[in-house]
Amino acid sequence: MRNYKRKSDRGTKLFIKRMKNDPVNLRFGYGSPRQIFNKEQEASLTEYLRKLAQIFHGIGPKEVRRMAYDCAIKYKICVPSTWHTNKMAGRDWMSVFLKRNTSLSIRKPEATSLSRATSFNKSNVQEFYTKLADVVDRFKFTASSIWNADETGVSTVTKPSKIVAAKGKRNVGSITSDERGTNTSFSQPRTRTPPPLYIQDKTEWNNISRLMADKNIHFFHARSTAQGIRVIVQDSTTHRCLTTLLRDSKISFHTHAVEDERQLRLVFRGLPKEIDNKSIFDDLQRQKFPIREVNRMYHPKTKAPYNMVLFILDLSSEDSNRRLAAALCSRCTG
Repeated sequence: MRNYKRKSDRGTKLFIKRMKNDPVNLRFGYGSPRQIFNKEQEASLTEYLRKLAQIFHGIGPKEVRRMAYDCAIKYKICVPSTWHTNKMAGRDWMSVFLKRNTSLSIRKPEATSLSRATSFNKSNVQEFYTKLADVVDRFKFTASSIWNADETGVSTVTKPSKIVAAKGKRNVGSITSDERGTNTSFSQPRTRTPPPLYIQDKTEWNNISRLMADKNIHFFHARSTAQGIRVIVQDSTTHRCLTTLLRDSKISFHTHAVEDERQLRLVFRGLPKEIDNKSIFDDLQRQKFPIREVNRMYHPKTKAPYNMVLFILDLSSEDSNRRLAAALCSRCTG
């Protein structure tokens, strides 16, 4: 027999208080953890989410958490302080809510256009299959002659995010502006990086970087190598500015010519000495050759003209260069 004597009546007072406040839902012993919403409210919320998914307007987990916070504020339910701070329910509430309501789950919906959602009804489907049966009977199509062709490519319609929908449902859709949108093809413009510059004297780098900052010349990156400091710039204009700066500062460097500045030099023999450079240049320009310069070659000491001419052309126009090598000009071949 127990001889324990209660030292306080605190538990009795709390029980009496609960009995006075809610005599209908009075519980004894261990109970379920305290929930924000009761069973009727959660059942109503679950039915509402299922209805939204059925009409292709399902909402995601974050929207569900915001809606739960709005419902709690409307019904004046006591919620944790983090709900007021974030203006939404917590992630733990969302996780436990899905565990309690096993008919819901987070699904990845399929993009469904508004026209398809509104046109997919009994009358339209019946009309479609009536026309299909008429065409098959008229042209005697077999099953192997019917194909399902679908579009592929880069779509202009964004993919819908995950929503809360009924668990186990095979097809879950979400309304978008179109099924796939317009298939677009795009290509990135082709740009070539200018050749790198190698600054042989590495001790000059601090001075060079200061000069580049003063002239507002920006480089892509610079790295120390065995040949020197390797500097890479972004475009041809910056490459020209940097080479000009290094020449004016009398700093030794090494680089290659920019692609749009590269030249092709050709020497042709047998051109009469009586033909001057301007006549040859004008004749080649008239034939639309990419000629830059024409120079008659002379003896280094006596300055006597040779029957050889130096042609300087743009390296980019390879077809024109081949035509020039085949036939110089009408005056010379005549």
